Amino acid sequence: MPITELRQNIKPDYRTDPFSLVLTASGERQRAVDSHVYTCTPTSAAQPTAALLPPTLVYHAFQADEALENLTWLYNCGPWAQVIVSFSGSSADLQKLERSLLIDQLIPVANRGRNILPLLQICKHQLSPDTVVLHLHGKRSLPAWRNHLERQLVRDPVSRQQHLQWLAQPNHGVIAPTTFEPLRLHATWEGNFTIARDLLARAYPERPLLSPYSLLSFPAGGMFWFRARVLQRMAAILEEEHFPPEPLPPDRTVAHALERLVFHCCEAEGLQWAFAYQGNTSVTHLANPPGLLEDWRDHYIALLLPQLLESEVLAAAPASGVLAARHPRGSLLRHWWKRLRNINR
Repeated sequence: MPITELRQNIKPDYRTDPFSLVLTASGERQRAVDSHVYTCTPTSAAQPTAALLPPTLVYHAFQADEALENLTWLYNCGPWAQVIVSFSGSSADLQKLERSLLIDQLIPVANRGRNILPLLQICKHQLSPDTVVLHLHGKRSLPAWRNHLERQLVRDPVSRQQHLQWLAQPNHGVIAPTTFEPLRLHATWEGNFTIARDLLARAYPERPLLSPYSLLSFPAGGMFWFRARVLQRMAAILEEEHFPPEPLPPDRTVAHALERLVFHCCEAEGLQWAFAYQGNTSVTHLANPPGLLEDWRDHYIALLLPQLLESEVLAAAPASGVLAARHPRGSLLRHWWKRLRNINR
């Protein structure tokens, strides 16, 4: 059973990210999360690779010069099935992009929803469910953050090939870069929980409601590899009017909530997600166990009950989370178990 560091400020707006907060290297991972929680798969650059279908590149551009510079090095990273660029800038920049031979489809879009709304529209209208996609955008803030995201995902042909190998398995759905270190303490709900809960309930009404105590992990920065069907249920329920026009506030919009739901949508589609740690010669995929985010109650049983009882009271609980009912304090255990299981049911 995964054991996560217990924070002192557990509350309805749970403000820690126990997974992407620490997953950058083995030493940090062992500090807060047991190594058996994740399947760590390093892939050597020398490992032989099978023929893989080229992926689709979806790029949202804010400025033409920046986009053309990035598309040039992306073109050199390997073949793409198609390069789709959405653009919400000036008409002069649009004309520059129209002349580029690097772009297969150029889609002018309204200046709404940052890069998220155009991505949803492309997933909805242009891509088949199992299309493997790399989503990037011309992030303007914090150039070091952008470099971190691009390096983890695609900066060289080796990492690109290794990500495609991982995604070639039909039950793998998303690869995200590890969270940029200066921003890890801010990788929280940040007031977006209610919007996220309502969106997930609309897209997946058959699933339990998202809990404010759910483990939160997401591709901070909005760049990641994924199968198109991960976002197609969300794309089906959202239209342009759901996104406020620019300039967006720093939080509490549909775009901010959707960024935090990428892994939840992946699990809802029955797929696994992983963080990618880019080393000097290889990529390590830190893959979550299936259903990690949905099955939050069992994880919190492991966190909260040891705080209620002495450590020797609790026998080792099976993976199902069933508690020993015959213990003298069994009634207390059952009380807390029922309360946790019934939250948001």
